[in-house]
Amino acid sequence: MKGEADPDAVKAHPMHHVLTNVLGVREQVDIHISERELSPTDTLLLCTDGVHNVVDDETMRTLMSRDTDPRSAAESIVQAALDRKTSDNVTALIVRYDSDGASHV
Repeated sequence: MKGEADPDAVKAHPMHHVLTNVLGVREQVDIHISERELSPTDTLLLCTDGVHNVVDDETMRTLMSRDTDPRSAAESIVQAALDRKTSDNVTALIVRYDSDGASHV
């Protein structure tokens, strides 16, 4: 997508782990909003650094597609991060959007 950083360049950057916009650190926080139209059966994964820094994208895709229950899939992703001895907080939330407009967490 236009304007998005190259994921490989981000991972290789020496300051990739530094947070620059954090609640509670500054008096004001910059809020970034991005809206996208969801298509039927879209699946969203929200996760912390402790997951995406140690579990590769292909493994996350495999775990998400293998399990039809979003909660179980999220638990599998968290377990994968823990199995890889992550040194950071580990949280994963998966939301699946159905064509009927319902979302399942």
